[in-house]
Amino acid sequence: MDLKSSISLADGGKLVLVSPLEAARAQTSQPFKDLKERNAAVIDAKTAIAKATALHKKAAAAFATESIDTKTNKAALGKAIATIEGGSIPMFFCRVPQLLGLSSSSQ
Repeated sequence: MDLKSSISLADGGKLVLVSPLEAARAQTSQPFKDLKERNAAVIDAKTAIAKATALHKKAAAAFATESIDTKTNKAALGKAIATIEGGSIPMFFCRVPQLLGLSSSSQ
């Protein structure tokens, strides 16, 4: 360490001799502060990613359940339509208007 870097001006304009150890601490303290800030940012990012992943998994599970229900309902509806179109309607469905008190002329 040279003489110029080991001398600094204090607030009152007086020359103050700075020890080499103090000068080294001053030079290395900022990188450590930067490193701590970076590490905190990394931890925050990892936390955000974990929350987003959990939310995505929850949404994916809900979608899978809804998809299965929709496919099941679509298949059942397709079978029902084919049965109706084929003329194999159960007798109960043929009698629904009569059971409800509707006459064949009101249909």
